[in-house]
Amino acid sequence: MGKAASIVCIGGANVDRKARLLAPFQLGTSHPVTTTQTAGGVARNVAENLGRLAQPVSLVSAVGDDHDGQWLIDVTSRYVNTSFIVRTPKANTGTYTAVLDERGEMVLALADTRRPPLPRVSVSGG
Repeated sequence: MGKAASIVCIGGANVDRKARLLAPFQLGTSHPVTTTQTAGGVARNVAENLGRLAQPVSLVSAVGDDHDGQWLIDVTSRYVNTSFIVRTPKANTGTYTAVLDERGEMVLALADTRRPPLPRVSVSGG
């Protein structure tokens, strides 16, 4: 999607991961889990949902110049103009990881907030 959009979402884009335990949690040991990965970030999620509703939307955000950042751009660009997402060298893309017990209840959540800063944006109207 590369055309100009009339809706612009500004904010975070990150990778969300969930690890669900297959047995009861025990402190101090490793656990078998099933894992999932999805695209996340409030602004990114709003932009994708607008795009799924056939609205012309762009996302202004920043990701790291890493595999996660490219993956986010690839999955988001199906519905959103991603040409305003900046890839920041030597930075990691933000991640959120939740560990869920065997019933699906959160045991622990981890947020890597050392994400790249949002790009400076100049807006002009006509």
